[in-house]
Amino acid sequence: MDKEDKKQKIYNNIGILLVIGIIGGTGLLLVKYSDDKKEPIKITELTKQENQAVEVRSEQVSSKININTATLEELDKLKGIGPVTAQKIIDYRTQNGLFKAIEDLKNVSGIGDVKFEEIKGEISL
Repeated sequence: MDKEDKKQKIYNNIGILLVIGIIGGTGLLLVKYSDDKKEPIKITELTKQENQAVEVRSEQVSSKININTATLEELDKLKGIGPVTAQKIIDYRTQNGLFKAIEDLKNVSGIGDVKFEEIKGEISL
């Protein structure tokens, strides 16, 4: 590819970016040209139903309690974990470093297989 082709490609990309910026992604059909293919790329907005699905998924992810960063108050919200056990979790990670897997939580005194099974869906790393 010679210097003139590179220059033209840069101008084309700048033009596309300007168009995208001006239009603001409101569902117009834009065409992106690659070296060997000319394929249209449609930019659309999410439907109301898709937006709701994204919101639900993000709430599900963010509602989990990160056992590596959670405060005593956050850990205390877990089923079967009171302030004493929450403090043991904090003490354990302070002394041993961050948890590498959620199953490592069973190494904390007071958290056995049964309690772990109850909370494993509510925690993350």
